[in-house]
Amino acid sequence: GAAMAIEDSYVLATCLSKTLNTQQALQQYQDLRIKRTTDIQRGAAENAGLYHMSTPIERSKLSVLIGLNHLGVSATLASKKLDTIYGVNVVERNA
Repeated sequence: GAAMAIEDSYVLATCLSKTLNTQQALQQYQDLRIKRTTDIQRGAAENAGLYHMSTPIERSKLSVLIGLNHLGVSATLASKKLDTIYGVNVVERNA
């Protein structure tokens, strides 16, 4: 959440600095942020299932993930997934 708030504040400040028309700046901000924020929310909803596995099948999936972690595979996959969150350079993207 904090990373997204920092991104949002930067993009909003940039949009507001480019025009005196607040409505236009807010529309530009929304246009720039909607896809990214939607993707982040969708990913968070998908990840929620990992933290609330309660059925036998879900617990089996969790056991497999834990086993993969011992092989280093899970950490690599998690790292790639986190790149979509923390690997974005909002300054370059909105220059």
